[in-house]
Amino acid sequence: MLSSLYKKIIGKDKVKKNIFYVPKKYALLGMGGIGSYTLSKYNPYVRQIKEFMANPGITYEGSLIRKIRERIRDLIDNNKFQKLLGKKLQVELAEYVPEEVMRETAQNRDLLYIPYRDWITADSKSKTGKKYIHSYSLDREKSREKDRENFYPKREDFFTLKSLYNSIKNNGYKPENYLTINSSYIQGDLLKKDWEFKFHIASGRHRAAVLAALDYEEIPVIFYDNRKSMNKLKTARYHHILDVRNVENWLVVENDIYPPEFAKKLFDLYFDPAEEHKASLLGMD
Repeated sequence: MLSSLYKKIIGKDKVKKNIFYVPKKYALLGMGGIGSYTLSKYNPYVRQIKEFMANPGITYEGSLIRKIRERIRDLIDNNKFQKLLGKKLQVELAEYVPEEVMRETAQNRDLLYIPYRDWITADSKSKTGKKYIHSYSLDREKSREKDRENFYPKREDFFTLKSLYNSIKNNGYKPENYLTINSSYIQGDLLKKDWEFKFHIASGRHRAAVLAALDYEEIPVIFYDNRKSMNKLKTARYHHILDVRNVENWLVVENDIYPPEFAKKLFDLYFDPAEEHKASLLGMD
């Protein structure tokens, strides 16, 4: 499917890159504890940009992002936050939380642990838990206020999206004009399940949402394979193709961070976002 959209270019640093034009319905945006979304009408970022289009003068106080955050607070306060995922994974997730994180949060027993983007590429248990664990307190009495604020979409997302929307609307989207392809193109990982592909966006989530809201049917993304020779730029992590048929070769499995069956559950949690379910709970339907 995506192979027909594949195109090679040579960047300004003379390193060959792979540019894919991903249909927006196959692009995934991770949002921490509320899971992933495609670039559909249920995506909080896309919906917020549509609000900008309808009402250019809208402020954060009247924005969809603020309404969603208030709804998430209500879910947290009423111990219903877990329902956003549509899956009962809390106990299974907690079993694989790094020991240092468990020690830090030992006083708080009602936590929901969601492995963040690094569950795809984490290569060492020695890394701090924050590198690949995202946690949200579900107990108002035991949690600190800043913990209750640490969820997506964030307040800052409103202003970032508004700025990007105005820039791309007025000037177009021209990533090739930036100094390095690494900093200008949207980046991520290719996920494969049976005959279905999706692209998990790791960098450039706001840009992707703006393009989708502006009716770009395809999102240009940069893709690196797992060879060091393709990572001469200062990339934070290797980029991967994750195929459920080869789960034993995933870094998180190969390095004994998660067992294969659990890694597959995390894959499914992101690969099948259950967007309508989440939209209903967040008051977006």
